[in-house]
Amino acid sequence: MARLFRRIKDAVKATNSETKLFFNVPFRMADDRRWVDHPMVNETDLLFAECTNPDVLDWLLKIKKPEQRVMTTVVGHHYEGWCEVDLWRNYYEKGVIFSDTPGERLQI
Repeated sequence: MARLFRRIKDAVKATNSETKLFFNVPFRMADDRRWVDHPMVNETDLLFAECTNPDVLDWLLKIKKPEQRVMTTVVGHHYEGWCEVDLWRNYYEKGVIFSDTPGERLQI
């Protein structure tokens, strides 16, 4: 996966170096060793979690690089307790951005 990620990243950046990259990878638990020092975490512009699971979001906020952003969505996950709408304000205040609405551009 790391090799393929780098090939995609290199192709995108060769086309336009200003293009922001993020991948929807399955962040299902905090401190998941599959993602420790992985290029898809270290070299992407945005870390995207499809949940508001506090363990996952707090972990991503802790490991993100200063130039990276963390994004989430507050609806749509089928695991119980993983998309708690009431948590959005807490994470918004911590700098988490949310999935954009159709037709609008996401600014990162």
